[in-house]
Amino acid sequence: MNIRRALTALFCVPALLVLVQCSQPAPEVAAPAAPARGNEIRLTGAGNSYAGFSKVGTMVLRHLKREFPERDMWMDYHEAGTRFRDGMIALGNGKADVVFANTPHLVDMAYRGVGIFDAPVPLRGIGGYPSDDWINFVVDPALGVKSFADIKAKQVGLKISTGKLDGDNVHPFLIMELLKRHGITLEEFKSWGGEILGVGIGGARNAYLSGESNAVFYESGYDARWDEQIKKRPMQFISIDPAVAKQMEAEYGWPSNEVRANYYPGQPDAFLALDFGTWAIAVREDLDDEVAYQIARIFIEGLDQQLPPPGVKPGMEKVSGGFGGLAVEFVPSEMIKLPVPLHPGAIRYYREKGLLPATTE
Repeated sequence: MNIRRALTALFCVPALLVLVQCSQPAPEVAAPAAPARGNEIRLTGAGNSYAGFSKVGTMVLRHLKREFPERDMWMDYHEAGTRFRDGMIALGNGKADVVFANTPHLVDMAYRGVGIFDAPVPLRGIGGYPSDDWINFVVDPALGVKSFADIKAKQVGLKISTGKLDGDNVHPFLIMELLKRHGITLEEFKSWGGEILGVGIGGARNAYLSGESNAVFYESGYDARWDEQIKKRPMQFISIDPAVAKQMEAEYGWPSNEVRANYYPGQPDAFLALDFGTWAIAVREDLDDEVAYQIARIFIEGLDQQLPPPGVKPGMEKVSGGFGGLAVEFVPSEMIKLPVPLHPGAIRYYREKGLLPATTE
């Protein structure tokens, strides 16, 4: 009997200990700490071609490495014409410190938290490399329409090839806004047989030439290839109503650009198009002042390291060609004028150089 009691006690005590342990509250497990970002500087892109992005990005990071040798420098890869939204959001979620964006209007849209952005992105500006570009909206002349009003009156079933329908590309948002503000709801548009074809960069005009679409809404309006493509399949350029253009600028910070008559073959009249010129540098709102100061310095003083475009006219060597449009002379006092507030570090540099007035304090 003593042996039986001893064995019973031997098995019951561990069981009791298990019950006691299970009745205690579970210890709190600390959430994994966010990765430290203080020792690196990461540059990303938003909507630009990779050639221009890598050209400027490597220059900026190369100079920053000299100023901050203890920091690691990173440049994110992205496909050309992507990350319009996600590249800007990277500043807000801490995944990037600097963004090279196509265009300043996209930076403004992110700062406001409108359009393709659900909330404001905490950012500040540095400056912009100037270029002249716009978004063309063209349709097949055989459709017999020359304006948004004609499209509505004739209830034309447009197959519009444009940027990807992924919520990231800004082109689909802009064309749907233009349709709506010209009195064409998306429901009406679809009921007429209309469709937005999200074929992406490089595919928009090819889809038109192949007959997959009968309209195009895409940037790179400056591109000389439009001339050759018009010869293959004629295009009717659709102008934005001036009142709608004002609405787009007031609500989304997106201005328009008047394209002169006869810029393209068979285009006798000037037309109004959404602007897509200039590439802007923006940074996190909480970026170190000294880092922002150095980026502003590189932005101004590093221009000579940017090669001029082929065939640049004499006397126009100091231009920023290749940044998504026709070359425009780089005037520092003008190119620090962005639609968003400048970073304090950049302001300090610009004041030292006389590009901004000194403080009145």
